[in-house]
Amino acid sequence: MDRKITNQSKTTSYITGVQYFIRANAVLFFLLLLMIINIKCWGAEEYGTLGMIIFPAELLILSLSLFTWFRPAKRKKYEDRVFSKNKLIAFLIAITFISVFSLIFIGVNLPFPTTILMLFLVMNGMASLYSIFFHKVIIVLYESIVFNVSGSITSYIFKYIVVTYLGLTYYVQIALSRMLLPVNKVFTFLFLLLLIWQSFILLTYF
Repeated sequence: MDRKITNQSKTTSYITGVQYFIRANAVLFFLLLLMIINIKCWGAEEYGTLGMIIFPAELLILSLSLFTWFRPAKRKKYEDRVFSKNKLIAFLIAITFISVFSLIFIGVNLPFPTTILMLFLVMNGMASLYSIFFHKVIIVLYESIVFNVSGSITSYIFKYIVVTYLGLTYYVQIALSRMLLPVNKVFTFLFLLLLIWQSFILLTYF
C-alpha cells in the first residue's frame, strides 16, 4: 500500500484554510513555471498575461480556502511511507508518458513544456464538467486509485497519472464537499470557467 489509512479527522481551526491556501498557491506557482519557461515564445506583453492568469485563480483559491476554514471537510488521514524504488521508476515513466502525450498540443502552436500545462487544464476541465453532475464520484475515484495502490510499478504509474489528470478537481471538490449543493454547483462551474479561461489565454498569447 502506498499510504496507510490511520483514522478519520476533521480539522476545525483556521490552520486548515491557511494550509489549503499555501498548498494551492504552491501548485499555481508550479503550473506558472511550465508557462514562464517559454516566456520567449509569448506573443503579447508578459506581465499583463500573467495578471490575467493569476488574478482569477487567486480569487478562487481564496474563496475555497475560506470554505475549508469555516466548514472543514471530514477527510481520511493517510500515513506516507518511504519513497521506494518502484515509486521512482513509476514516477519517471508517468512523467515521460504525460510529457509525450502533451505534445499533441504542439499542433496548436504551444511550446513544450507549456503543452503539459495545457494537458493539465484540459483533463481537469473534463473532470470538472463531470463533477458538476457527479461531484462525489470524482472524490471516490481519486481516492480509490491514489490512496490504495498495491505497491507495484503499474499501480504507481496509474496513481501519478490520475494525480495529474484529476488532482486539481479533486481538491476543489474536497473544499466544496460540505457546502450546500447549490454552492457546490456554482463554484464547480466557476472552476470550470477558470480552466477554460486559462486555456484560452495559453492559446491566445503563444
